[in-house]
Amino acid sequence: MAEAHSVDDLTHCPICFEKYDRPRYLPCLHTFCEKCLQTYIDTTVGNDSKTEGFNCPTCRRLIEVPASEDVQWGNMAETFPLNHLIVTLMDITLSAETLKFCGPCRKRSIEVPPMSWCKDCKKFLCGQCVEYHKTLPILEGHLIETLKDINEIDVISTPTFHCEKHPDKKLEMFCEDHDIPCCMSCTMIEHRKCGKVETLEKAAKRKNLSLMREEITERFSNGLESLNERIKMKTDSFNDFNDQCDGMKLKVKETTEGIRMHVKHLCSNALTELSTIKEKQERLYISDIELLKEQKVSIERYQNLLTAKEKDTSDVQSFMEMRRLKEYIEDIPKEQVVSNKYCELNFEIDNDVLDIMKVETLLQPKRQEHSNTSDDNASLSKCEYKSFEYMRTLNFRDRKKNISVNNCVFLENGGLLIVDYRNAESRNGFVRLYNSELSQFQTIRLMGKPWAAVELDVNSYIITIPSNKSICYLETETYSTIEAFHEESSTFYENSGRKFFGIAMKDKPSTMSIEREATFFVSSRGEVHLRTRSGFTLQKLNLSTTYIQHISYKDGAIYFSAKDSLYCVDEDGNTIFEFSDPILLQGASGSSVGYNGDIAVCGRKSDLVVIIDRFGKRKTEVAVNSPTCVAFSSDGYKMCVVRGGTHIDNLGAIFEIEYNN
Repeated sequence: MAEAHSVDDLTHCPICFEKYDRPRYLPCLHTFCEKCLQTYIDTTVGNDSKTEGFNCPTCRRLIEVPASEDVQWGNMAETFPLNHLIVTLMDITLSAETLKFCGPCRKRSIEVPPMSWCKDCKKFLCGQCVEYHKTLPILEGHLIETLKDINEIDVISTPTFHCEKHPDKKLEMFCEDHDIPCCMSCTMIEHRKCGKVETLEKAAKRKNLSLMREEITERFSNGLESLNERIKMKTDSFNDFNDQCDGMKLKVKETTEGIRMHVKHLCSNALTELSTIKEKQERLYISDIELLKEQKVSIERYQNLLTAKEKDTSDVQSFMEMRRLKEYIEDIPKEQVVSNKYCELNFEIDNDVLDIMKVETLLQPKRQEHSNTSDDNASLSKCEYKSFEYMRTLNFRDRKKNISVNNCVFLENGGLLIVDYRNAESRNGFVRLYNSELSQFQTIRLMGKPWAAVELDVNSYIITIPSNKSICYLETETYSTIEAFHEESSTFYENSGRKFFGIAMKDKPSTMSIEREATFFVSSRGEVHLRTRSGFTLQKLNLSTTYIQHISYKDGAIYFSAKDSLYCVDEDGNTIFEFSDPILLQGASGSSVGYNGDIAVCGRKSDLVVIIDRFGKRKTEVAVNSPTCVAFSSDGYKMCVVRGGTHIDNLGAIFEIEYNN
């Protein structure tokens, strides 16, 4: 809580824990000593002259520094403004401390209670020092008052404010027309034609400081209340996440134990069944073996008998005996009841059981399905393409005006947004809106040349304008009639400080709580930034490719095309797959990811739109002359391909997608 902070907490640097020495504050409003901040910048940036900023030591927000040859990292800290509020607070603290003792005496390590205050020296004086003060000719003009005659505010020293444009000049004037303080140089140059310019002291006295303080205090209170709500929401979300993790851990253990018990049960049943089969076959084998042994004994006995009677019997008797033995020997195979066939165990381990050894993980990512999507559309992720049926052509030319379409986006209402990057009739570009019947009804001129766009919500869009190093937040009026070259829409241009090209929405307001901001990815030279609607950079990914002109995002994966290739990385910049084909993707340009996770990539020089699945495998191609950009409809049943690029014929082809059941 704010009440818990003491004055010492506010006057001490969070890096060195000492009282501030020339406190400088960053755009995120966190304050540090100038030397501490410079040391931190030197440690963070080092010798990397290409870096575009550094993270705040407290909140880790990226503090962007516009790329320029004049950037001197060695003295970067002194370019940030002084925190005059902290300076004043430190003066108040110092004054409250010095109020207890005479200033000159305290310098001599003598603590004497003061009796008076010198307004010129800004020092407390004891009675003896007052007399000494009056005797010195150089100090005879100083105004000395007793403590009971002065106001506490008189003992507070006014800090010196310096002009940002002229650091060696003091801020002494205030321009009412521009509502800004200025130095004498600024007054003579930039504010010489302004109606009301007065001294800073007069402006401060004229302003209702109490009302200003109340307004600022109320804003702080509202900001703290909002932050507390967001902290509570984030904490609750984190607690829910922890509960989900704990629940999943328990489920993993229960599943593992269930599998183990079931396998143990299967093992017990299998061993019992094998034991039963073995015992049965064992009895049969033993019985057959005993019978064979008895037959063997009989044959051996008759054989011995035949040998013994060979000399003691007559020929007739021997003849008759041998006939009988011969019949006996011939009947032996008929009398055998033993099967000579080998008994084979006709069992093997079930393949379903063996397949579990191929399972590498118990956890499988859960696919995030859109709540407003029908079951029929949800099944598209499992379907194969049957055909891309040509439906109609869209002519983006406006009368005889040549345009250069660089990006197309299907809208949630079934309409279409076309980004006209370079119109022959204007230095600026346009955004053209089409309704669900694909009839143009609104054309909006923008400041600069737009490159790519995404739909934020109904009648609201985010557009990158690299020519101006800006990001445009565009709000249009209700879709009704055609308003050619409409310039009155509510538009806000954020100075991004660098050229951003591709853009892809991550979280829309409709998918979040109202307190959370929309987040989106934007691409630049070898980088992808995750930004918020309010202009904060949450994350920056450094990638290996030089230019990333078109990007798409879905289910935690970022897709972009460059150099005859399609790249897919996760939100941390780790490569998921890379699809390279200099023939199919020759001159790879625009790309778009569909609802089912498949990615369409334009091969501008190969005259093909190549469809690749989310695992990096080619699925099919669609022949289109010089395709430059492509878009899937939200329901997954339409695809728009724009051909031509900088050619004169800029035409759009709408295809209806048919899937195999």
